[in-house]
Amino acid sequence: MSYEVQMMTEALEEHDKDCCTQDAPCILRTGVTKALTAHKLTPDFRVREERKSDSGKGRAWSGRKVSPTDAQLRFFSSLLTQLRELGQNEVADALENDWNKVTSFKVYSQMLDGTKTMVQKLKSAQPQKVQTEEGMYLTEGNVYKVKRSQAGHLYAMLLTDEGFIFQRGAIRNIKPEHRMTLEEAKKYGQQTGTCCQCGRELTNENSIREGIGPICAGKF
Repeated sequence: MSYEVQMMTEALEEHDKDCCTQDAPCILRTGVTKALTAHKLTPDFRVREERKSDSGKGRAWSGRKVSPTDAQLRFFSSLLTQLRELGQNEVADALENDWNKVTSFKVYSQMLDGTKTMVQKLKSAQPQKVQTEEGMYLTEGNVYKVKRSQAGHLYAMLLTDEGFIFQRGAIRNIKPEHRMTLEEAKKYGQQTGTCCQCGRELTNENSIREGIGPICAGKF
């Protein structure tokens, strides 16, 4: 009889003496009885015979294999995906291989913390991408005014002979590199006679010559 089985058997005897009976068992007695019947103990007292390994120096007990929680799995998978997106495929593969060998909840947590820190450092070292903002943009010969809605979303308006007209979906094709410089704005006004900033016809002699009025020029 193993130590664990003996321990549970003695626990049942104590219940018979001082706690309860088989006909009216308490919760603890019920749990111990079920474990003893199945000969399968809780993780802290799992039957050691199931975890024996030969170390070459007599018999030794190997660690109990544990599985990560669903939340840990999702988080680790997300971190690996981010590493691969950052070009760290070999690192991600190595971490995934180590993860599959873990036998301790503590090590799972340590790996998650370490991987998270690694991802954060790699991201902070990445050059910041220039974002599309409000302003004037020139792409494929068309002038767009990009504005922000009250909800915080950017949208684009195309400059036409009738003025600026909202263009659904156009914002998706407007990139930061398409943003107009003051020189491009002046050139557009000189060629078309229209101010690209406000969409109005240029009438002032100086504005016609410059291709843009002083107020609109100040917005670039």
